[in-house]
Amino acid sequence: MNPLSRKGRFNFEPKFYLLQKQKSKQYVASTIVVMKLLGKNYTKWLIIAIIIAIPFAYLLGNIFLSRFNFHTQMPVWPFFAGPFIAYVIALSTVTWQSWRVASGNPVDTLRYE
Repeated sequence: MNPLSRKGRFNFEPKFYLLQKQKSKQYVASTIVVMKLLGKNYTKWLIIAIIIAIPFAYLLGNIFLSRFNFHTQMPVWPFFAGPFIAYVIALSTVTWQSWRVASGNPVDTLRYE
C-alpha cells in the first residue's frame, strides 16, 4: 500500500487511529501527546518521500532541459521550496485532523464500539 496515496494511508489512518486516540484520551493523555503520536508518523513518511523524490526530480529536470538548443541552469530553490510547502500543508492538515480527534469526547467514539 502506498503510504502517501489518497486512498491509502490518508483515508485509512484517521479511521483506524480515531478509536486508538480516543482510548488513550480516556486514560488521561493530553491533547498534545495524542497529536504528537500522529504527527510523528506522518513526518517520518513525508521526509522519506521527499528524500526519494528530490533526486528523481533533479534527474528528470536535467534530462528535460538538455533537449533544448539553449541550455539554462536549473535553479536550486524549487527543490527546497516545493517539498517545504508540501510538508507544511500536509503537516497542518494532519495537525488539524488530529486536534479534532484529540479534543473530541471519548464517549462518542466508544459508544459505537
